[in-house]
Amino acid sequence: MWNGQNAASGDLNKAAAAHYSGLVDAIGGEMQQKASYFSAAGTLASSGASAYKLYDELEEILLELPYQLEKLARQLEDPGV
Repeated sequence: MWNGQNAASGDLNKAAAAHYSGLVDAIGGEMQQKASYFSAAGTLASSGASAYKLYDELEEILLELPYQLEKLARQLEDPGV
């Protein structure tokens, strides 16, 4: 009887180890998934910041454009200016 109980106890321990190993693997997978979401969010935020900076620079150029065109027109009328 002792051998039977010992074998059963060993089987239970193996089953528990497999169960907990599976839980650890599942948690590790969830952590990797969340990390990939944060990485993607960081990439999008960085892209958004770059786009905003580019828009800001473009806006500045477009606001300056009429003055530059007027200056060019004056230079074309009188090349000595």
